[in-house]
Formats: sequence, C-alpha cells, structure tokens
Amino acid sequence: MLDRYIALAEPLDAAAWDRVVSYRNTKGEASSQPLWQLVLHIVNHASYHRGQIATMLRQIGRAPVGTDLIAYYRSLPASRSTRPLSVTPFLTLFPASKQT
Repeated sequence: MLDRYIALAEPLDAAAWDRVVSYRNTKGEASSQPLWQLVLHIVNHASYHRGQIATMLRQIGRAPVGTDLIAYYRSLPASRSTRPLSVTPFLTLFPASKQT
C-alpha cells in the first residue's frame, strides 16, 4: 500500500500540491482546501481515531496496543523498516511560502 501512496505523490509538483480540491464534508456542506492540507488532515485524523479507540479500551479495563508510529516502525524487521524514499513529495507539502 505504501508503494501506491508513493506512486501517487512522487510525480506531483508544488503546483499540484497547492491545487484546491472541492468536496462535500460529512454534513453535505460544500468545501474546498489545497491538496496538501487534505493529505495532512487524513494522516492526522487517523491518529485522532487511534487515540479514541485506545481511550475506549482503557475505559473498559483493557490495555490498548501501542499507537505510536515510530514504535511501529521500530518493531518491523530491518528489511521492512528501512526504505530509501525520495523526500521530495513530503517536502512539497511544506513550500517555503506556507511555513510559519
């Protein structure tokens, strides 16, 4: 799956990441955001839900598994946890004009 995400992101230049995407939210309201904001939202939102699930498990007396991404990477065999990736797609998410 990672390969598919990389294949989608690598060819995008800064203009493509800045492209405004129109959509309807879960309430059916029209909205639009730059692609780079939507991608970061998706990643962040998944973390939010992992935290919710961990909290629910604790509330019923269960011990949740770790949800820390770096801990997951450290648990992988070396052959799966090291991958030479181009950082260009990641860096284009943070063009100099958008950094604060």
